[in-house]
Amino acid sequence: MLFQARRVCCTTIVQQAWDSGKSLTVHAWVYRLGDGLLRDLGFCASDGESAEGDFCARSGSRHDR
Repeated sequence: MLFQARRVCCTTIVQQAWDSGKSLTVHAWVYRLGDGLLRDLGFCASDGESAEGDFCARSGSRHDR
């Protein structure tokens, strides 16, 4: 799920919103069918820099752009 959230942050529409100063936050949540609970994966990005930082912190790896 973290990769999908990061990918959303890289889309043109999200990048344009951030570049124009619009308030937009991307979160990564998972819904498990087994127990019916929604889990927050801790990814929360409100700009490109925080998206990359949160991704690296949560995934345990470093990805250069």
